[in-house]
Amino acid sequence: MVERTNSGRGGSAARWGMVMLLAVIVVMLGHELVSAPPPADARTGWAGQEGKVFCIAGQVTKDTYGLYLIDMENGTICVYQFLGSGCLKLMAARTFIYDCQLDSYHTEPLPRDVAKLVARARRLKEINTTTRP
Repeated sequence: MVERTNSGRGGSAARWGMVMLLAVIVVMLGHELVSAPPPADARTGWAGQEGKVFCIAGQVTKDTYGLYLIDMENGTICVYQFLGSGCLKLMAARTFIYDCQLDSYHTEPLPRDVAKLVARARRLKEINTTTRP
């Protein structure tokens, strides 16, 4: 005979708590997506998102979920993991300000090679338009 314990109920409550938290996040993100976007800010390249913190729920490991916070004002991303006890654990945090200033990092083709191809294509286009009668 299999004996049932109450240990499953605590896990169920934690799951429902996570579902409720995720539902609130989805509603908040939906509101953010529906609202009209502000004009683009040419200085930063972001669409006027300074001073905002975006919260995205997602899978952190094979069996756990968490939150990804993106602070646009400070250029920081943080990753939190939901623990079985209903707590959040900070998994990682870093600034992406300097990352956004890189020209390339582990990419192919290199941006300078693409620039050469574009310049060559423009020259060929100019030659074709000037030689036509």
